[in-house]
Amino acid sequence: MRKIILVFLILTTAGIYGPSAQMRTQPSSFTAMPENFGKELFVYRIYNFADLSERSKSVAQVHISLVNDLLNFIKTDADDFRAIYTLEAIVYNDNHESIAYQTLTDTLRVPYYSETNDRNKIKRNMFLFSLPPGKYDYRIQLFDGENQVLVQQDAKMELADFAPEHLQMSDVVFADQLNCRTQQFTPNLRNNFFDENSEFAVFFEIYPPPSNDSLFIDYSVTDATGTRLLEERKKKHSLSKMVFCLPLRDHLNQPGEYFFNVAVRLENRVVKSQQKFTISWGNLSLKGENLALAIEQLNLIAKGDFVRQLRAAEEEEQWRLYDAFWKERDPTPATDKNELKDVFFERIDFANRNFTEPRRGREGWRTDRGRVFIRNGPPDEIEKMPTEPNMPTAEIWYYRKLNRRYIFSDSQGIGEYRLVKVE
Repeated sequence: MRKIILVFLILTTAGIYGPSAQMRTQPSSFTAMPENFGKELFVYRIYNFADLSERSKSVAQVHISLVNDLLNFIKTDADDFRAIYTLEAIVYNDNHESIAYQTLTDTLRVPYYSETNDRNKIKRNMFLFSLPPGKYDYRIQLFDGENQVLVQQDAKMELADFAPEHLQMSDVVFADQLNCRTQQFTPNLRNNFFDENSEFAVFFEIYPPPSNDSLFIDYSVTDATGTRLLEERKKKHSLSKMVFCLPLRDHLNQPGEYFFNVAVRLENRVVKSQQKFTISWGNLSLKGENLALAIEQLNLIAKGDFVRQLRAAEEEEQWRLYDAFWKERDPTPATDKNELKDVFFERIDFANRNFTEPRRGREGWRTDRGRVFIRNGPPDEIEKMPTEPNMPTAEIWYYRKLNRRYIFSDSQGIGEYRLVKVE
């Protein structure tokens, strides 16, 4: 059992502001959340593209990211620290027979022991599989240098038929880095943009059948209410493969939930896709401008009666009630800052950065760990149970001043923790 002791500058369990606020914090110490807390250690996503060298097959790009804290380092004779790891990916048919297998071994070296526990430096790897279209089971495993299993994840995938006579489109990729000329990208595996330095782009490929007609690409971005924030049409001459790149940074500047919608039309054929993504970075002042989302987030700490009143009110009255809620709980009303409100949004931002569940499209603040973190702040201690084959990963969060501990379990081994017990 590996125990992680976390020491924080914020002491978060001393008192409640006002009769309806349930967020625990202490007015004397408001700082940013620590970056080494709770981040998903192992994340992967599979993107489906056409195999243009053999159109009867389909390409699965398996992108994997992991952080130093997941690995086992040893001190070397050179006085640095080294971790050797092996990644393995296996694809199975309907009879659970292995039909494709790839493995790679890599080494990480860091100069200081403190960097062996780093959760911010991300190591990326990728596998490519070219397979006939269809449904498959797969397994991804991570081994340490002693061939001990650190991560084992089993799931299913379906690869599309990109035959030349069809009009088809690859999976939509949200990218943190993108070079459209070389078609190289660094995918955002959570579909959650929280790094303000991200290039914040969309990438996909279109595979038209032979035709002399022009192809039309209609795309839009809508917010959670269905309001269109961007809508455009492009007309292109039909080619065997067309690459689509769209930077979104200049079009969106508020945190929130969004949908990218695209429809590709050629003659009487149409292919469509809709993908959800979120923006979590933020100037805190922008967060309040998305009022519907702000009210939903306020439900984490406010009484249900007040939230229902807020939702039922007209927009102008909603703003008045929302502002009054925070003014009543401002620990320093003589200043322009409302420290409690800032901490609330810092915690939401932190939860989105660390607890987002990409497979379900669930932002971090909606998850069990996110809700506990936002209400109570960082725990005094986290006990993390190591990953073992066929055993769920567990995290135990201790809050000493509350005399309480929260037990979370990842029963499927895919980074989705559920609150199973409070003691």
